[in-house]
Amino acid sequence: VPQTPFEYISLGFWLDTVYGYSDEAAEAAMDMQGMSAEELAALYSDPAALSDLVLTILGGLSASVDMTTEFSEELAAALTQDPSMGSWPESVSLGVILDGGVAYLDLGALEAVVGDMGGMSGWVGIDILPWVEASLMQSAADPNAALAASASTQVGAGPLFTQLAAADPMGMITPFLSIARVGDDVVDGEDVAVFSTTINWDAFVQSPYFEQLVVLGLSQDPEAAPSQAEIDQTVTLGRMFGPALLSGITLELIEMVSLDTGYLLATDFTLDWDLSDLAALAAMAGTGELGIDDNSAIMASIVTTNTNLNGDVEIEVPADALIIPTEMLIGQ
Repeated sequence: VPQTPFEYISLGFWLDTVYGYSDEAAEAAMDMQGMSAEELAALYSDPAALSDLVLTILGGLSASVDMTTEFSEELAAALTQDPSMGSWPESVSLGVILDGGVAYLDLGALEAVVGDMGGMSGWVGIDILPWVEASLMQSAADPNAALAASASTQVGAGPLFTQLAAADPMGMITPFLSIARVGDDVVDGEDVAVFSTTINWDAFVQSPYFEQLVVLGLSQDPEAAPSQAEIDQTVTLGRMFGPALLSGITLELIEMVSLDTGYLLATDFTLDWDLSDLAALAAMAGTGELGIDDNSAIMASIVTTNTNLNGDVEIEVPADALIIPTEMLIGQ
């Protein structure tokens, strides 16, 4: 990481989630998933109907999430903000439970990170449904909401595409994704279709998104705002030479979908980036020295497996949790 007091850091993150829906919530979720673009647009233009459907889904959802993060010694030392708290812990675990629209958080797990919680400890619960309802009412009034809803129904290979399309109503990201079925495999005894999602770097540098990133990068110094001519020059150079430099980035998501049920059983995300390519691009664009060593690199691997699909789920809700009124948090 350039211009930092350490040469190497690592972060390990483990997430274990169990969730289930009531029959009513599952039916509502499947109804929403099966809507056409026109039906979704109509739903998003009807705040009452949208709220009713989403709140039905959330109200019937039960989930238990256990997260553990492990920090390397160098990273833990760098994250220490307050000397009175001592060193940042090298391992932090956090439990979250959602049931009937109430989100429960274990404050005891946070004490090692944030210190005293003002006398509060143990589990606390917050009814999130009023927040969600207010947010839905606001988003439904946005003229772009229907557009985003219709974009979420674009047809693509692999579950990731539809998720990105929903967050990309203007089509700035999805055009430079390369998605292909690369073969078949077996996961836990099930035959699966294997999909690969990668970046088409030629399409990326030609996209409006690339130009926005260039503008963002050049605007980091508030006292030296770039002229339009400087922006145009950097974008032009980036589009000429960027693909050759960026092609050294390994960025791939493998998705494995059951041929029998259509369920997503596993994903494997890989990022391997030699940052010297970025330094070369900056030098070519004349944006100055980034301080990146030749051996600087970022590597990440995220593996996800989905098991016990359609199995029985029992979520144990903390019986002694302190329920905080939503009105207290939103000032009503």
